[in-house]
Amino acid sequence: MDEQELERITGGDPVKGVIVGLGAVESGGGKEGYWLLAKSYFTLGLYKDGILALKEYLKQGGDEEKIRELIPLLPPDAQRVFEKKPAKKEVKEGEFDGNAFLEMANLLWDIGSPEEAKQNYLRAFECFIDEGNPEKAEEILAWMKERFPGDSDIASLSVPKESLFDKLSSIQFPEDPEREGEVRLRIAEKLREEGMIKHAVSELEKVMKIKSPARTRAINLIYDILHDREKGRLINLFEEVASLPLTDEEKLNLYYKLGMLYEEEGRKEKAEEYWRWIYTRKPDYMDVKERLRKEKKEAKVEEKPVPVLSVPVKKVGEENIQFL
Repeated sequence: MDEQELERITGGDPVKGVIVGLGAVESGGGKEGYWLLAKSYFTLGLYKDGILALKEYLKQGGDEEKIRELIPLLPPDAQRVFEKKPAKKEVKEGEFDGNAFLEMANLLWDIGSPEEAKQNYLRAFECFIDEGNPEKAEEILAWMKERFPGDSDIASLSVPKESLFDKLSSIQFPEDPEREGEVRLRIAEKLREEGMIKHAVSELEKVMKIKSPARTRAINLIYDILHDREKGRLINLFEEVASLPLTDEEKLNLYYKLGMLYEEEGRKEKAEEYWRWIYTRKPDYMDVKERLRKEKKEAKVEEKPVPVLSVPVKKVGEENIQFL
């Protein structure tokens, strides 16, 4: 299935485009899937994800012209990267530029001095590269190959070009974590609906790690997804998020869930640490007060002293006989 057919399936919905693109990649339609992913991510404003998808598209032999179709979806500053030519080297007064060497080379060729002409063509070729004029350098290289067939020095020459891959890698994008969080959460919800749990979790991990109002909703959703599947992984993810700068409301929600997870794992002291943190800041949060009261009662039962029974001993001769 080609890019256009995949795109028709999405009906123009970029979130569905992400779903279809990921599905295509997983089912072996890598190149086309990556192109659709790039277009969908760009449309959603997830530019870095789109660039990564385009790089994979190129690695799999994708058409550079197809990539250029997507450039208008990028922010204006990013679009300009594709219009840039190499920086021109300043020609100082008294120095020959590419045109001067080219004129001299043509003159020497016309008067029958091919070796001297060749040296000047080579200098002109190098100058045009330094001056940021690769098109002219290509033109001169073609002339030299025509006029000096079989010359190994000329045959080995090429005009260095910044690849499209390099240009993609050089682009910097403005960050908008609030918007990014909302978009990724929307994608994650759709992925979950489609049963693509691995990808849904991946998106939710990203939301949890950026400063976005969507973070708490992402925490709640990933809790629902992983609680019965991978509790250990969920604890590790939440501990990682707990080390980030969070708002008090985010901490209350996250710490409460960590407390429940640790209690379920039998790590009551760890659970109590989180609940005590919540209690000192918001005593009426959820059922924290009741949970701490319960922990306290259970601790008292465990600490109740066990009575020591005295066993009577009767001495008979040299032996002590214990009555059990």
